[in-house]
Order: sequence, then structure tokens, then C-alpha cells
Amino acid sequence: MADNATNIIQDTKLDEPPFWQAPFEFLIHALKGIAIFAVVAAVAVVLNLAVVRLREIGVSIEVIYGLKFAEFSIFSVDLYMLAVFLVKTAKRVSKKL
Repeated sequence: MADNATNIIQDTKLDEPPFWQAPFEFLIHALKGIAIFAVVAAVAVVLNLAVVRLREIGVSIEVIYGLKFAEFSIFSVDLYMLAVFLVKTAKRVSKKL
């Protein structure tokens, strides 16, 4: 009977992931999320550079305002989604700890 209990305890220890696995998964997911954020934010930066150049050329102010609105919208939504992603990932990882 004691051997059976010892085997059960040993089996459960083998099934447990190592202590570093959950933080490592969070790190990997966070880096992926930041990389995706950087790609989308780069679109907003390129749009900003385009707006500066179009302003120099003399494009109408309505077009400039529309492009600025698009730029801020892209960046704001991107930043919000990054925050949501990191919070959800942190919650998921904290449950594993």
C-alpha cells in the first residue's frame, strides 16, 4: 500500500511542469504581441511621415485632418489591443503558477 502511494506521488511530480515554464510562456507571448504591435505602429508612423510630406506639398487641410485621424485611430486601437493582449496573457499565466 505504501508503494502505491509513493508511486502516485512520484507520478504527480512528473506531470507538473517546471517552475519556469509559465513565466517563459508569458515572455514568449509578450514578445510576439510586442512584435505585432510594432508592425502595426510602423504603419501609423509611415502615415505620419506621409502627412508631413503631403502638408509640405500643399494638400488640402481636410485630407490632412482625415489622414491624421486615421493615424491616431490606428495607433490608439493598436495600443489598446496590446494592453488587452498582455493583461489576458498575464491572467492566463498567473493561473498556471
